[in-house]
Amino acid sequence: MTMTYIIMDSVCKIVVLALLLEVSSSAEIVDDYKLNLTSSGPAVFGSYITFQAQLFLGASSKTPQDEKLFRYDWKDTVDLLTESQHADFNTSLHRCFDSYVTPDGYKMHVSVYDLKSKAVFRPVSKKELDFIITSTLNGNLKHNQTIHRSSRASNNTFSTHKPVHFMANLTDHFRFAPNFTYEWFIDDEKYIAGNVKNESIKFEKPGRHNVRLDVVSTGITIDCRGEEYVKDLKGSFQTNVVLKDPVLKLNLYGKTAITEGGNITLVAVFNGSAPYKFCWKLAPYSNSVAGNQTCVYETEMPVYTIRVPKESLSEVGKYSLTIYIENDVSVLTKQHYVTVKEGPVPHPSGHSAAYVLIPVVTALVVISLLLFGGVFYVNYRRKKLHHIESADFQFHRSIQKTSSEGWFWSNVKDAFRELLSSRHSDHSWERINSRSGNRNTEQGRGYGSMVSPVET
Repeated sequence: MTMTYIIMDSVCKIVVLALLLEVSSSAEIVDDYKLNLTSSGPAVFGSYITFQAQLFLGASSKTPQDEKLFRYDWKDTVDLLTESQHADFNTSLHRCFDSYVTPDGYKMHVSVYDLKSKAVFRPVSKKELDFIITSTLNGNLKHNQTIHRSSRASNNTFSTHKPVHFMANLTDHFRFAPNFTYEWFIDDEKYIAGNVKNESIKFEKPGRHNVRLDVVSTGITIDCRGEEYVKDLKGSFQTNVVLKDPVLKLNLYGKTAITEGGNITLVAVFNGSAPYKFCWKLAPYSNSVAGNQTCVYETEMPVYTIRVPKESLSEVGKYSLTIYIENDVSVLTKQHYVTVKEGPVPHPSGHSAAYVLIPVVTALVVISLLLFGGVFYVNYRRKKLHHIESADFQFHRSIQKTSSEGWFWSNVKDAFRELLSSRHSDHSWERINSRSGNRNTEQGRGYGSMVSPVET
């Protein structure tokens, strides 16, 4: 009787405990906890995946500071097995999925319980996480280059004529590290290099390029269960890079020395790949920090005209001209100098000497020309009065042409000579006509000309 009572009492306690456990597992979550799950996946079959669980208090990202103990139940959809842990607000689980697991997408379910007592667990939070098991190696290609990269340039933009460093980042975790071979390709053409995990490549021309790394395991490879892989592991990783020419040269054309009161126009010609940011600043030589900077952004032309107004060059002395050019992969800073010299001394009346002399000289020249024209015209009229008739039998055409042209220019020269000597008497004009008459008389005598008497 006593034994039967003991057995029935034990059975009742077990039933009650089972009912309590069932109720606790299906009870609603009453505590305000937030569960965050992460993993190291994706992972190739036969390698490890690390899952990380972290509890936060409420909607904040703060981890509770008080000491508590929770139970974490992990259950994946690969083999449907449940693994439990007792931990505080942070815990992790390393799972091995052997080389016989079918590559696919799976889920990890996590439930968290608060340990209030040894018998009853109260649910705190639960969540599920997707993870992937792959048939190929996982990872990526990293790249870097020591350059001045513009804030507007993407992380895959690099400079020509400098090495770009590529590094293979394999993310799978094995029980024993496999041996791999590495082959590098640029735009699907094999790059002549050694069997190395990291490579430095220098590009000489701008443009877009594809860089690919093929990785293959060699020898015997062991999975996380200690079993041998039935085939080699392979992986292919690639990235696209954009190459641009840096700004290395700057030529400045124009005068950098002027007199006081002038302005300066300079043309800057530079190289490198567009777009550019071009800035310039003019400041006194003794204080290069002063002055305002003028900039133009996103210009596509490697030419820029700098116009410095005379107001900025009002003082005599030396100025510092700083030029700053930036493109996506470089920056160039050059300093030039501008000199302003003293101008001509002004005339006491307020005008320079040239301002007065030029109109006076011009007026004298005009008056002289008018006088000369008047004298020549008078001479021409007198010549009509002293007309000499002659007969020219045109024995030789060249002689006739020479004598007529010679008479005209001879009269012009004599008239100008007489004007300069200021001897404008009737005898001088008669002498000119007489000389002309004698010349004609000699020609007439030589070739049978008839000379008529001069009218008086």
